[in-house]
Amino acid sequence: GRCHASSMPDAAAAPLASDAADDAATCLLQRAPAERRLHAELPVSAAQIAEAQSSAKQQQEEEALFEVGEDSKAGDSRCRVLGGRVWLSQKGADYLVEKFTPEVVKLIENLELAAIEGSMMRFKYKVNDIRIAKLVVEKPVVHFEKGKGLHVHVPNISVNVSMHYRVDGEDWFNPLFSGGRVHAVVAKDTTGTGLIEVGVSPAGNPHLNATMHKLSIGLKSLELSGTVFAGLTNFVTKLFKEKIEDMLSDEILTLVEWFFNEKLNSYMDVLDLLIPLPLPDGYNVSSVDLRLCGVHTSTAAMVVDISGAIIDPSKPHLVYPEDPMPLPRGPPMPLEDFENTMVAMMLTKWTINSGLWLYNEEHLLKSTIAQQDLPASSLIVLNADSLRPLIQNNPDVPRWWWTATTDGQKSQFSLDVACTAMPEIDFKDGKIGVTAPSSVGFKLDGVPTASLYTTQVQMPVSFEMSMSINSGTVPQQLNVNLEYASALPITIVGVNLLRSDTEPAAKSSTPALGASSSWWGWPTPAPANGAQYRVNLWAMSAWIEMLSRLALVPMANDAMGAIEFPSAMGIDLVNSSLEVTDHIFFSTGFVANASRVMEIAYYGEPEDPHDWGEK
Repeated sequence: GRCHASSMPDAAAAPLASDAADDAATCLLQRAPAERRLHAELPVSAAQIAEAQSSAKQQQEEEALFEVGEDSKAGDSRCRVLGGRVWLSQKGADYLVEKFTPEVVKLIENLELAAIEGSMMRFKYKVNDIRIAKLVVEKPVVHFEKGKGLHVHVPNISVNVSMHYRVDGEDWFNPLFSGGRVHAVVAKDTTGTGLIEVGVSPAGNPHLNATMHKLSIGLKSLELSGTVFAGLTNFVTKLFKEKIEDMLSDEILTLVEWFFNEKLNSYMDVLDLLIPLPLPDGYNVSSVDLRLCGVHTSTAAMVVDISGAIIDPSKPHLVYPEDPMPLPRGPPMPLEDFENTMVAMMLTKWTINSGLWLYNEEHLLKSTIAQQDLPASSLIVLNADSLRPLIQNNPDVPRWWWTATTDGQKSQFSLDVACTAMPEIDFKDGKIGVTAPSSVGFKLDGVPTASLYTTQVQMPVSFEMSMSINSGTVPQQLNVNLEYASALPITIVGVNLLRSDTEPAAKSSTPALGASSSWWGWPTPAPANGAQYRVNLWAMSAWIEMLSRLALVPMANDAMGAIEFPSAMGIDLVNSSLEVTDHIFFSTGFVANASRVMEIAYYGEPEDPHDWGEK
């Protein structure tokens, strides 16, 4: 009883007390694999207990790193449920700040400050054409501040300032005047600090709120031209310290805040976080919804909750009604591995189920397959001669239909394939297992009626889907591969000839194809008469197995192919990996093209938001 989940110490609590650590250690030992407990009947040694205690403490300390605080109101959830979670690591934050610091520097170097004038020490002065000639910034130091955001410290800022001055004596008896240029160098001990809060816009995009707290400026040297007065240097130095330093500090802080709060938010606002699924025509209605629900900060990561559902953007009323599985506080990977990646994302079975539910609601879990749709190398032939041994005893098939035309053309079947119930999903051995109750209807082509069927076969189609990322290509590719498992046992239903529902239904003791609502999306046919005939189950089972192995699975793999990762508005994913356990876990690095990002920030989104632009 001590090792029941409810009795284990809460990883979110304060550091373990000694008795709680003992309980955790004992539980860890009891749960250890059998190969580590070959002599379970012997007493647990003190060394084993100490090792387990240390492991429990380390696990708790790591999980505590991902405890989030109450971030700003902008970080509150906007979603009914949370279907996925994303973690931005310290490495990712460091990279982003380092990458965009030069863009801020370029912006500041183009800054021209307003002219100032006044009087001091009985001299009138005017300083104009104040420009930052050169700005050198060392690598900013950033860290996550729990419950607040990203704290930024910029050490050792060096600024060269150029300006034009004019000084005149105020009194009639003071005829002194001078004018020229001043070159001032701000000392390297100049530093700046600020906080970048990350929230969520009403549209579900990231929203930044940067606040620069402090910019301490210290004058290092001053060089004047155009004067012969020795005392003027002291005058301008005093003027710089009392007037220009504060103005320079305020202008730089204001510009940095404008850069984040206006320009980068302009970029964030046009990010399209609805990622279309690259499916064939007729099925390409869905997108993975990666829009943000909430943002919270821990000491080890920025934790971003996302929708994670598969949706049809054109039909927002279709909302998957089931609640998602719980999500862990921290990423399901060792802390050291997380620190070496930039972004990690976790999705669960709920995401895939939401997509299957959507396609079920839209009656898209079906397909009509004709001979021309089959792979060229397929051994499956859908003409009358090939399928006659399976259904030749059906008296309702017109005799003429079995006979080739005068030019040798044979009558053709087409197959209406559909799921008859929601598929079941299972994650196992690194693969996604799918069991889909399905039906295959044999439809006669060329018969002058809306839908003319001979029979329907129902079977549970089972297959496994493996996913892997080829990170060696540019761009990277996601490879999805279906591996067929089984389509047995089969059940024959509706063995009468089935016509369209425009014709009156005759009574039959055999279930008709489409007699129940599970035959989704197809016209509900009715039997032409009550005649029965026999179908060889062995032959039909073998044929269905051939159809699944040689046609359906290869067709699905060809349709999916290798899916390229797009270059998303100046961001490329690199060194990505994908893992399937009891969830789908994705980790990746990224490369930002800062110039491309700023181009979008200044000039707006591309004409087509899914044409991600040049790299």
